[in-house]
Amino acid sequence: MKITEMDAADAISTLTYDHLISDPPYDAMPDVATLRKYCPNGNIILFCDPLKRPNAQPDEILYWIKSPSTKNTTKRCSRFVEEIMVYRGKTAPFNNDLHWSVYTGVFTDTLIVPNGHPWQKPVSLMEKLIRIYTNPGEVVLDPYAGSGATLKAAEASGRVALGTDIDVKWCV
Repeated sequence: MKITEMDAADAISTLTYDHLISDPPYDAMPDVATLRKYCPNGNIILFCDPLKRPNAQPDEILYWIKSPSTKNTTKRCSRFVEEIMVYRGKTAPFNNDLHWSVYTGVFTDTLIVPNGHPWQKPVSLMEKLIRIYTNPGEVVLDPYAGSGATLKAAEASGRVALGTDIDVKWCV
């Protein structure tokens, strides 16, 4: 697994990929029309704060119910739900050959690794999304790769993984 130091906008507009799956900073959500311009046929999957959705209506909204924690409770009560926006591509897959429990649209996966990236996602959650919305051999881009959970899940699922991050700390 390799994460390349690169600005997300540059990665999105210059790299070649089939699908984009990412957890962008919630205060800098990318424009979905721009993403679609560079990924016209593939699926685009974005994690988001329910109060800061992207600017386009998704085809599906999935939910990640996180484990309760006390972080981020100094100015408001914590939210333990993140939305996952799915924008289906013109010819993008939806693989329905997994166990029925994977298709509920509500995920409760937890992290089982030491503390690392502050917004890290469980590899098991990312693998479910990748297995549902991409095919083996296809290229998955995560332009906000951070801890690399999307890349690990893509490689474990027989997909080609491309990951970039602007913070050199996460580029390995």
